[in-house]
Amino acid sequence: MCLNRLFPYNIYMKPLNHPLEQIQRLPDLSGRFSIEIDPEQKIARFERLQNVPHCAHGVSHDGGNMAFSQEETQKRKEKVAKRLTKFLERIGIENAINPITLADEGNCAVAELEDLTEKNSDAIKKNERGTFVSASALFTTTPDTPLVLKVADCYGGLIYAKTPAGKTVVGLIHAGRLELGARIVETSVQFLKKMYDVDPQNIIACFTPALAQEHHVIRKDDIERVLGTAQEYWRKHSTIDEETGDWNINMKSALKEQLKHARILASNISIDPRDTFQEAETFPSQRRTTQLGKPHEKAGRYALAIAFT
Repeated sequence: MCLNRLFPYNIYMKPLNHPLEQIQRLPDLSGRFSIEIDPEQKIARFERLQNVPHCAHGVSHDGGNMAFSQEETQKRKEKVAKRLTKFLERIGIENAINPITLADEGNCAVAELEDLTEKNSDAIKKNERGTFVSASALFTTTPDTPLVLKVADCYGGLIYAKTPAGKTVVGLIHAGRLELGARIVETSVQFLKKMYDVDPQNIIACFTPALAQEHHVIRKDDIERVLGTAQEYWRKHSTIDEETGDWNINMKSALKEQLKHARILASNISIDPRDTFQEAETFPSQRRTTQLGKPHEKAGRYALAIAFT
């Protein structure tokens, strides 16, 4: 049966009934490989992807806010666009006339760029800021087509895989609380298996810093509104305060569980252990800026990108 290549998260998902004690015994993959920061170039790269052939990748570091604001001037649009172009050049993606950016719409969909383009899908939007795809995970097999994702406290995943025929697949995954609650990592691996016949053991998955459990607090009165149908899923990945009823969400625990269930080799996984909340001089954090009321600190979003060259 032919599968629609833009599909919601609940396809192919099996219920996860592992008790918390099992999750806590999962191997700690977080420090296996972390990103190496080049302060002079204002970029960072994953050691695990450094020697992969024909793959350019990187994470912006201290390169300014990469996100467009809701109320932006033409001057600011141009400034952000220049920052992105400079970032792509520094990680080895030159002449990137039309990078493809994942739009942050929280639809938890997984897509293939070539399929969307062929179908002239309305998931692709073009405007003066660039080309945007409405998806939480996006993959491509087209060379020299940079995929870009902008995040703050969410995990940003860079994916590299080989098909049995030797074709290269690269992609990005937006893995925040919403997407992880929708099993975005497992869905993405299922997608790679169905569309490209990729063996999970041939997938390299690297994830940027995110908000740590200590600072990821959801107040008791907001639990149902914020977590919605994923409340039971997050219950086993949270510490609940007995007095206040507040939840401390553990996104790393959820990410590690999904990577394990997806059967990606531990040696092919990198989760940077840094906490964006505490990295005031390194990465933006929406939670830090909001909670501490310090707009002078780094705010906005940083960018990550990958391309098959």
